[in-house]
Amino acid sequence: MPIVAPDLTSIRAQPDAPITAGAWNTLRAAILDAYDLADVLATQPGYITVIVRERASDALLPAAQIARVVAQPEGATNSELPVRRLGARYYVGPLDPGTYQITVTPVAESGFAAQTRVAPVLSGQPTEITFFLAPPTPGQVVVPELFGRPLSEALAQLAAAGLRPGRVLDSHGRTVTVTDSGPLGGGFLAPDPVQAAASVLASAPGAGSEVEAGSAVNLLIAAQRVVPTIET
Repeated sequence: MPIVAPDLTSIRAQPDAPITAGAWNTLRAAILDAYDLADVLATQPGYITVIVRERASDALLPAAQIARVVAQPEGATNSELPVRRLGARYYVGPLDPGTYQITVTPVAESGFAAQTRVAPVLSGQPTEITFFLAPPTPGQVVVPELFGRPLSEALAQLAAAGLRPGRVLDSHGRTVTVTDSGPLGGGFLAPDPVQAAASVLASAPGAGSEVEAGSAVNLLIAAQRVVPTIET
């Protein structure tokens, strides 16, 4: 059966224009036709139905929060297929059997990250795919190898990796003061010169661990050695 989209141009409202009964009934009929068309496309072989929800609440994401929905044959990134929106759903088709790549890009103000998924289209069957959008996840960074490095150098390496020092102790269990030198200083400092020169014995999480950017890393450093004075 041919798929014909409802024509709403004849009832397009003008600013401050009165709403007549005839226009209202025509608009209502067009909306009902759109719902009927959506039901047809959702069950039409060769069509992909795209549903976009918010991951946290599972609610349908309003169209106003979606900038673009792009459909492409997998591997053909220069070819975009027509995408039709009806209400809160999007429809792509008719399509030949194959694999298609769907990308949903939310508006920047939504705070959600764009998402791309692959949708297979089988002969004689409709396809439905649901996107669950969420804010972008923090990047993962690797805890650098800090063992044996002076504390001052270890703090600089943490800052360069997008990490920050957590609790810093010496091997006698004493807390080592570390200050944030601020955006202009560009890192963290151990004010005590002797402690700043002390070697790092261990870090937690350990070197090579993947953690979220901005995470804290606890450090253990060698205790200051007190050399007794020999009287002559």
